[in-house]
Amino acid sequence: MNGRLCTFLVVLSAGVAAGSWLDGDDGVDRPYGDLPNMPITNMSCSAVASDCAALCAGDSQCVAWAFRKPDCSAGENPLCYLKGKLMEQSYNPAVVSGVKNHQLLSPKFWPLPTASILPQGWLKQQLLTQASGLSGHLSQFWADVSNSSWLGGGADTGLHERTPYWLNGFVPLAYQLQDRSLISMVHKYVDYILAHQSPEGWLGPDDIRDGNAYWSKFPMLLALRQYYEANSSDSRVIPAMLKFLQTAHKRMLQDWPLGNTW
Repeated sequence: MNGRLCTFLVVLSAGVAAGSWLDGDDGVDRPYGDLPNMPITNMSCSAVASDCAALCAGDSQCVAWAFRKPDCSAGENPLCYLKGKLMEQSYNPAVVSGVKNHQLLSPKFWPLPTASILPQGWLKQQLLTQASGLSGHLSQFWADVSNSSWLGGGADTGLHERTPYWLNGFVPLAYQLQDRSLISMVHKYVDYILAHQSPEGWLGPDDIRDGNAYWSKFPMLLALRQYYEANSSDSRVIPAMLKFLQTAHKRMLQDWPLGNTW
């Protein structure tokens, strides 16, 4: 796996409040690997997924959990399944599940955050050349960026990957140069993308109509990660990325393998 992507996942994990694993993945079931005497049936109708997670946390044999949501109007109380093994997952809208203590290991080395060290000399001159050339002006004349489907436009269709790839380089270029004009352009794209995240959690064009092409989302996540490194006070970014990953996870389980196309 790409080293920057690995570190991005660690950064994402670190950005989520401690204990958020108790919330689980809504719509994801873990139907096998139960501990003996499951499910736990004596939960009140007001119980929530985090109650099941807490039971798992207190059981030394439990490695994962699954919470079947109640239907109180039908007299069905919630069910809690504690798991002794990590088994395959499946999509089930009636279930919330999670893994116990699923923190990622910290890497031995961390990439320097965007704009933590600014370029000088030859390197700065190369970046200035990029900024004054195609990289800094692509959004002014290439429709796949200026009229991108990521901005609600009609260009950059199909995989929707051209704007994400451009932003993946343009974001660090803007912040490494501390160029206000370029940074303003970054905000134009990032603000729109975050403001138009679907209620479900999808970022950008909804590829479910295009065959669930997930590819373009990950260059965009890398661009958002670099933006967040330079704007760590922006509280929108980490929740938006996490919500998207949870949504992508559920969609992959609904339509395996990876939707209709990769």
